[in-house]
Parts: sequence; structure tokens; C-alpha cells
Amino acid sequence: MTGIGQKIKSLRKKADLTQEGLAELLGVSAQAVSKWEVGQASPDLALIAPLCRVFGVTADELLGIGHKTQVLRRSMTNAAKDFFLGEESFTDGKLTGKAAMLKASFGFFGDALDFDKLRRHLDCNPAYYRKKEEWPAVSQKMGIAQDEWVVSTCYRESACAGEVIGELLDMLEGKEAEILALKEESGAETRMVLSVQTHLTPDLRVPLRCIAFLHTTETELDFDPYFYSE
Repeated sequence: MTGIGQKIKSLRKKADLTQEGLAELLGVSAQAVSKWEVGQASPDLALIAPLCRVFGVTADELLGIGHKTQVLRRSMTNAAKDFFLGEESFTDGKLTGKAAMLKASFGFFGDALDFDKLRRHLDCNPAYYRKKEEWPAVSQKMGIAQDEWVVSTCYRESACAGEVIGELLDMLEGKEAEILALKEESGAETRMVLSVQTHLTPDLRVPLRCIAFLHTTETELDFDPYFYSE
């Protein structure tokens, strides 16, 4: 599978954009784009949708569709189905994957987010936030700008996605009613993303508590895989 950095570089050149030009559209530094393209860093989850709009591609095309990606996506989907049906249970003692760098994020995305209210009602500080008006003017004209408010864990090595997702849920569980009320008030959508940086495949089983949280808060679960060679 082609790394997302290589894909961004290819699409950027195809769109006849410089690193500085792409950075201006996204409201990031040219240094950040450079780091993506050489594999030193990956774009924040909040930038995936804007990147897709800039290049006119889908998220799958941006991430690079390959056999390993499809297997990873199918693995997570099937795991979620199994847990929802109660066919197996999540235990730390039954890991089948290899250690990887994992991070779990949960974000609000919309046009009228009240950041102070989100922080007060959810009682946690965001790892990343940006108002629609803070995007470059060209991004606003292209319709890719939006309010973003994201909480997340830090990247850490783990063989188990459930452990990292559990850390995120520790910050959010018990606040489902507040999340739904905030979504209804602002018209925002919420997404949970599991970011994976690995040359192996960690255990991607999703714990029941995650399925329950996603269902209750009407939140989408997605993943951001970045494979690299040793």
C-alpha cells in the first residue's frame, strides 16, 4: 500500500500545487506538508475531508486502496459486528495482533460550534480546535472550511486497539446525553477515528463499551491507517 504522504505528494503535483500552496489551502505550514510527504508525520484526522475536497478524491483514494487496507477495514467491521451480536468478548489476554502506534480521537465537526460550551459540558480540553473563520480565505471560498473540535489520546505503542479506545472512552463515557444535546443544538456531526501507524496489524477488536457509546451518540467509527516498511 502506498503511504498517505506519497499519495498527498502525487495528488498535489497532479493538481499543480506547491507545498506552500497546499499548506495555504489547509491552513497549515509548508513544513507540515513536507513532513507528511516524507513520512515523518501524518495529517490530523480533521484534515482528511478537506484534503479530499482539495484533490477531488474519496477518503479511500487518499488513504490508498490495497489488499492490506481492505483486510484491515474488513477486520474492524467484522469485529464490531461480532461484538454487537455478543459472539465473543474483548479481553486483554487474547490478543492476536502485533504492537503498533495507535491513537483514538473523537471530534465535533460543523458550522456553528461553541468551543467554550463543548469544553464546559464535556469537561475536557481539546487536543485540536479551529473555527471556520480561521481557515484561509481560499479554503472558505472552496467550501472546505468548518469548525473542528477534537479530543484524543496521544500516540502510544500498543498491540490492542481496545486499550487505546478505552482511554478515550474514559474521557467521554457518562456524557452521552450532553453529546447528543450539543449535536442537536449545533447541527454538528461527530466522528471517532482510530489512527494506526504500523508495518504490522494490531488487534483491532472493538470493545462492547465502544459499540454502545457509538450507538448512543450516533457517532461514526472510522480508521486512519498508515502502513510503512521496516
